[in-house]
Amino acid sequence: MTYTYRTDKLLDAIGNDHGYVNQQNCPRQWVGFAIELETELQEATFEIERLKKSNLQLREGAEEQKQRIKRLEEAGDAILNANNDDEEYEAIKQWYKVKEAKP
Repeated sequence: MTYTYRTDKLLDAIGNDHGYVNQQNCPRQWVGFAIELETELQEATFEIERLKKSNLQLREGAEEQKQRIKRLEEAGDAILNANNDDEEYEAIKQWYKVKEAKP
């Protein structure tokens, strides 16, 4: 992976007026340290973005599961509230249909 090494405040003191590292005017250890920090920052930024996407997917999955639970509860309540065999049969059939549905 190729990185463009840029900092804003850290390297302004040792870089040029664009903020890029001027490796000819800096001690080698500063340049190496700045590059190391920049690399870590980019890796952390990528990890944050990955975690944000993962978090969003988990929230969406949780919402889908909540909706499925709600449908199952409603179907179960219909079974308990059925007044005759035909209603009970249809309610049980509906419960199985909801239970077997993919989330």
